[in-house]
Amino acid sequence: MKSLHVKHLFILSAFTIVLGIFFGCPVPSQAAAHDITVKNGDQLNIPLYTGDTGTITTDRTTITIPESITNPDSSTDGTTDSSESDSTSTSNPSMNHPDSSVTDPDLPSTDPDSPSTDDPKKKEEAIQAYLDSLHFVYNASSDSSVLSFDTQTHQFQALKPGTASISIQAFEPEDPWNRYPVFTATITFSISVDMTNVTLTQNSLTAYLSPMYAYGKKKPYYSSSTAEFQIGINSSYIFNPDTDYSYNDSDYYDPYYNYYYPSTSNTSDLFSYSYTESDKVQINITLAKNVLYISAYPTKTNVKATTSIITLTLSGKTFTIPLTLSPLTISDQSLLLVKGKKKALKVTGTTEAIQWTSTNPKIATVNSKGVIKGKKIGNCVIIGKIGNAYVGCAVSVTTAQLKKVATYANYMGTHWTYSQARRTQTGYYDCSALVWKAYKKYSRINFGSAGYPGVALSEAKWCNAHHKMLKGGYRYKKIRKMQYNPGDLVFKSTNMKKKYADIYHVEMITGYYCYGVSSTGSPYIDLTWGARGTGYGAEEGSLLGRPMK
Repeated sequence: MKSLHVKHLFILSAFTIVLGIFFGCPVPSQAAAHDITVKNGDQLNIPLYTGDTGTITTDRTTITIPESITNPDSSTDGTTDSSESDSTSTSNPSMNHPDSSVTDPDLPSTDPDSPSTDDPKKKEEAIQAYLDSLHFVYNASSDSSVLSFDTQTHQFQALKPGTASISIQAFEPEDPWNRYPVFTATITFSISVDMTNVTLTQNSLTAYLSPMYAYGKKKPYYSSSTAEFQIGINSSYIFNPDTDYSYNDSDYYDPYYNYYYPSTSNTSDLFSYSYTESDKVQINITLAKNVLYISAYPTKTNVKATTSIITLTLSGKTFTIPLTLSPLTISDQSLLLVKGKKKALKVTGTTEAIQWTSTNPKIATVNSKGVIKGKKIGNCVIIGKIGNAYVGCAVSVTTAQLKKVATYANYMGTHWTYSQARRTQTGYYDCSALVWKAYKKYSRINFGSAGYPGVALSEAKWCNAHHKMLKGGYRYKKIRKMQYNPGDLVFKSTNMKKKYADIYHVEMITGYYCYGVSSTGSPYIDLTWGARGTGYGAEEGSLLGRPMK
């Protein structure tokens, strides 16, 4: 037989937090500027925050100036070669002539372009010319996504957490292969995020778990419930800016929980987390574009309220996030309500306001306190929403008589003993006797037999003779639309082409049952029966009678 009872596990998004997420420039508004002067031989370690900027300047006064620059005469030892002196004086008689215009080599030079160690200005100019001739080489030995550096302007900017280094060397023009540096220095930058004012948009979480009920069981189960959260990070710096959180083919799929675990990595902005009560809850956290995506689900079928403490460390700062699993219950899953009467539903597991709605307000309405009022004969589902968790109750608005008929049929089917031999006695029933006894006790209908119960065939013929058969018979689409009412009768036949030839069974519909509500707010419903559990059904097109409205 077909059934509307949903037996498969489902995913329940129990709660979602609406966030204000900051997607501004990745440079903090309070970024600092650093002017770094590097000396020859320096090995500097500079801490930076993301967004910090600066300029590197080399202190060239720390470069050792070659003696050939500071003392151009240092190539001689200060003495005069006698042979050269004699030769020069002999070959050039004018050197000894008192009126000669030739300058005596032993006298100070008066040529302004001739270097002299005794002229401080000339020495300074020579040193500067030497320094200006040097070729400086800057090498950034790091990922440019961590630290940007302009080799022309020598300006840098810290972009994301990590370590970056810049090496500086200078070479003389006579060293075209850059083998002998006259200046060497290295700067190592340790970059982190300034977490001083970084906060989370939510400091605690509550996962409301939607209940699923099995017919006849008072306690619900929650083993397939999954709560999903989004927590934003209030920071100008964007953690994991190039990562999108979306399901794709590379995600790991868990068929048991029908859940996707994202394959997204967090290598660009490392963080870590741990949590308590790991034997009761499974928690997974992924970081993408300043949003922490958190999924949590209970590890046991029967869940009690529990709080797991998430300890999350992000860029060196630790956050503590209590996550409470709060299973919900609802007082009724099925309700018979007399037209014009009221009934209050009660929900446990939350102190928050519940958003109540009716799937058909023409049939029954519900107020903010969960009080239902029957408006018109028919059926609907009353749904309560807490966060993104749901509870539901199927309501059948009926008459006072039919409520008694259906309630008595349920009582017999759950408290009395089935026996065809003793079907006429109190405390015993079979299918047709249950129908006859329920209608005879609370209405004038006896299906043409005042003294004892008839059989399924006689009850079907009575309904047909009194025009109490519903056109179209038993249809599952009508069940989904909740078009059958408490007290309706389904007749089973071995020959659907000659339905009145061999009717062997009758069963009374007593209302509807709500197993639970999906993560999208759609209720799972099925019929309830006088002597059968939910999930019971009949062949499409079976005869269906409505003895009274």
